[in-house]
Amino acid sequence: PLDIGAIGNLETESLSIFGQYEYDLSDNLTMIVGARLMEEEKEYEYSVGVQPYFSSMSIHGLGSNWFPGAGYFDDESSQTLWAGNIQFQWQNSEGLMTYAGFRRGVKAASYNMALIGSYYAAGANAGVPYDEEILNAYEAGFKWSLSDSTRIKGTIYYYDYKDYQAFLFTDVSGVVINRDADTSGVEVEIQSSP
Repeated sequence: PLDIGAIGNLETESLSIFGQYEYDLSDNLTMIVGARLMEEEKEYEYSVGVQPYFSSMSIHGLGSNWFPGAGYFDDESSQTLWAGNIQFQWQNSEGLMTYAGFRRGVKAASYNMALIGSYYAAGANAGVPYDEEILNAYEAGFKWSLSDSTRIKGTIYYYDYKDYQAFLFTDVSGVVINRDADTSGVEVEIQSSP
């Protein structure tokens, strides 16, 4: 006769400005610089509670029959974030281009809307908000046109995440948690059209 559920309402306003500039340091060497500035404001309201259960063909909703009480969370946040990149490209006359660069990426902080089991497994109200993710990415590589029909591309990279937004499956639903992480690798691609 009762439905246990969670209801969340998130309002987000996001503004950003960005730009990129390329400058030839020499006939063969180019520097590329870019930046993005973001402002995000969020309002979030979340509650866990019970309401009478009338039909398996409908879902619960806020109304006169909603009885919150298992959990309630209300918050507003404002963030200023920035991302950017700097890259150097060197191009020779024989179809070889090499590059090296650094990029900083971000994902804004936000809020979980877990079902009741995951709400408590994630620490109740302490587990509702999660922090912004910051990525520092280092990459170097090359692109080489051997002929009109054959190209080779290669890259080596290292990505360092601070507060990576990882999905964690708990109880009967999931939540986002923050964990530091890193990844690295090498990629080589050959395209040829005989």
